[in-house]
Amino acid sequence: SHLYKNIEATLATYFRLDLGIIPELAQFEHILYTDTDVFFRKDVNYFTQPVLPDSIMMGFEERDVYPLNAGVFFASMKFLRETHAELISTFANSLNVNDEKYGPGDQGLLNRMYERQLEANGPLDNALNTKPYKYFHDDAVIVHFHGPKIQDYVKYARDGSCRFKDLCVRGFQNGFCNYLRELQLFLDFSELQTVRKQDIEIARHKCERSGYFGIWS
Repeated sequence: SHLYKNIEATLATYFRLDLGIIPELAQFEHILYTDTDVFFRKDVNYFTQPVLPDSIMMGFEERDVYPLNAGVFFASMKFLRETHAELISTFANSLNVNDEKYGPGDQGLLNRMYERQLEANGPLDNALNTKPYKYFHDDAVIVHFHGPKIQDYVKYARDGSCRFKDLCVRGFQNGFCNYLRELQLFLDFSELQTVRKQDIEIARHKCERSGYFGIWS
């Protein structure tokens, strides 16, 4: 799995397991966690997710089926605190970091540990975990670059290669171009190491030629 190619990045994802016991977060009743590969299109407010969970909610993965994706989750801090010791114990007694039924790494662990609560609460609103390779979602609040990152999409636009090729293709056929049109206004290329301004222009031209979204203004 691409998720295990960098040991530091793999270990870093397990930070999610300790959110319930971080002292600085103890003052809050709920937490909305996101990975770093997300784009906030709109303000997140109570009306985005009107049901405040008494446990945890996560969104769908590539397909709208269980197990769920932990890239964005909404949880009760009290619940995370009270179940933390059991969560870590379950992890410590796991024989493998990849759970064949529930998925990879800490995401698989969260799905296994909280399966009952996740199914009872239902999935997180898609607006809070929208994927660029799915249909453009005008009401999307958080766009999650699940799978292909921006650099993967621009590489595909440049030379046709992509480590998630099917998803890159679907991205250009679906929502990616519209989200990129918005996102490019906020990119600081002086801080980016893997995406250059000319790369975005190449992706933009591919979007213009695709016929799906017309010509950008």
